[in-house]
This record gives sequence, C-alpha cells and structure tokens, in this order.
Amino acid sequence: MPTKNPRIQVVLEKKLLSSVKKKARQDGISMSLEIREIVKEWFADHPQRPFKRFTGEYTEKLIGKFSMGKIEDLDALLAEQVHGIPD
Repeated sequence: MPTKNPRIQVVLEKKLLSSVKKKARQDGISMSLEIREIVKEWFADHPQRPFKRFTGEYTEKLIGKFSMGKIEDLDALLAEQVHGIPD
C-alpha cells in the first residue's frame, strides 16, 4: 500500500510490545498510530538541541576522554556517541 509518509521499523522487547498493544487497544487505535503518538509526545516534552556530527575526529576525542579518565565508564562513552554532545 503506497504511503506519502516515510516508514520505519522498530524492534521492541516482548514486555514493551505488550504494553504498546494494550495501550493501543485502550485508545482504540493501531499500534502504529500509538507509537506515532508516543513519539510525538516525547518530542513535545524534549525540545531539540543541536548535536555535534559523528566524525572520526569526534569519536577519537571521545575515546581520548575515556583514556584520560574524563569519562568514567564505557556506558557513558557510548551514551555520548549515541545521543551526541550539545554544542
């Protein structure tokens, strides 16, 4: 079925999928629409902030911070890589 809106595919843990199904049933909408509403609400509650682009140089800086002890654990390093650092 053609659509004008882009589509994405999401993989959820069983427990989270069950919660989304239950909420969609309660709201009387499809799971797709439920996820869309959840994402819209999240963005409304979390204003966008500029992030640095992921470049080789940027990643090297993060690894350097880790090796110098400025980032205490790998989880924090990975979180910075995934979520970016505000300019």
